[in-house]
Amino acid sequence: MKRLFCILFCTFCASLFLFSQDYKNWVRFAPRLPDAWFLTDSARLVGANVMAHQIENGAWPKNVNFFRLPDSIVNIAIKRAQRQACLISAEREQCLRQLAANSQLSTSRLSEGRPKLASGLPSDSDVCGEQPRIVNSQLSIVNLNEATIDNGATTTEIRFLMRLFAATGDSLCLESALRGVRYLLSMQYDNGGFPQYFPRRDHYHARITFNDDAMVSVLRLLREVSLRRAPYSPFPLELSVEAAAAVDRGVACILACQYVQDGVRTVWAQQYDEHTLQPAPARSFELAGLCSAESAAIVEFLQTVSADHPEVLPAIDDAIKWFRAHQLPDGRWARFYTLEDNRPFFCGRDGVMRFSLEEIDEERQKGYSWYNTRPAKLLRTSAPRP
Repeated sequence: MKRLFCILFCTFCASLFLFSQDYKNWVRFAPRLPDAWFLTDSARLVGANVMAHQIENGAWPKNVNFFRLPDSIVNIAIKRAQRQACLISAEREQCLRQLAANSQLSTSRLSEGRPKLASGLPSDSDVCGEQPRIVNSQLSIVNLNEATIDNGATTTEIRFLMRLFAATGDSLCLESALRGVRYLLSMQYDNGGFPQYFPRRDHYHARITFNDDAMVSVLRLLREVSLRRAPYSPFPLELSVEAAAAVDRGVACILACQYVQDGVRTVWAQQYDEHTLQPAPARSFELAGLCSAESAAIVEFLQTVSADHPEVLPAIDDAIKWFRAHQLPDGRWARFYTLEDNRPFFCGRDGVMRFSLEEIDEERQKGYSWYNTRPAKLLRTSAPRP
């Protein structure tokens, strides 16, 4: 009993925290939620919010904190049912409205304008005498150009919904996640790369994107789908086969993108031209260059597939050699290194490459992560192969 109380108390505290914070907490904490949380009313309402934001093509927009519920997420579900000319009984509508009202979720009109959770959510059975299914309420009119894998978008939502399906058995979660996976498969280029946005094609949005682990996050998810690991085993077998083929193409693309200097393989850039597979710039302060943090994530992924793809082993070895050779005296790595001679560089919004952080504008000095220690774990755990 004491253990159960501790679990419930921690779950309640986590709910208060997550519902009140910015969008970064969604990507950061959604994967870490305990299984017990997915049995709560809060989880079902968050799930409804996630599905309400799914775009027509199966993707999700980025930078949305789905823990922050709008006023009446249940009312949105009712409106969707009405729009689709679905029959909904007066009793059922009253039940749903009562659940929305009793949840005490409101969009605060205070200075911060953030939603707040006044107290714990009620049990559905207390309101309706039954356990209602989540209503997939795609009323959110989101432009297709917002469909993306940037900043953890789409992969985070798929993972969340499949964990919610495992806990509740609600088929709408499964259907929504399935549409998300099919979106990921549809956006892959023939060469195996994944763009940051799809179908958006302007500027850097169509580039093959390793920045913020975009492509690697997709490949990790698709590999789990291909292996039919929990919670993805309910997906159709043919989807697992498609996912496996997509992972194979993705691995081939990663190997083709590893940058070569004077005949020696190094690491990877943040973005690549989708046609030439050459490093490409993105935003004005993101010039084409070798990128340490994202390259570490790529190596970590390649290590997980090395048993099935032994061809990745030389690429891993060369990347680790590069990390060892270009670690800074303070133990960190610069975010960017020049393609020609591996010099750490920095850039402000003027788009001019500079070799001292102090030379760029103060806003970019403080508003971007110019150093990291991400490759350190690789150096600790990866012994050189004979």
